[in-house]
Amino acid sequence: MEGDFKRLTIEEVRALLRASVSEAGGQKAWAGANSVSETTVCEVLRGTRQPGPRVLGPLGLLRMEPSYALNPFGASASEARA
Repeated sequence: MEGDFKRLTIEEVRALLRASVSEAGGQKAWAGANSVSETTVCEVLRGTRQPGPRVLGPLGLLRMEPSYALNPFGASASEARA
């Protein structure tokens, strides 16, 4: 399923937000139109906060995080017993 999605970097997400904010007439207008605090919008744009669903949704985005990673140290003791 992950192959069906185009992955974006956080910089690309911020660029999309910046463009959307500009189109809306500024951070206050975008925040009000999307029921998000102006502080949140500012912090996401500055990079001091990660965008959550209330910022991503209006941009047509969703957060996708990796679920699992290969353990470089091998199986744990509990997995070895299974």
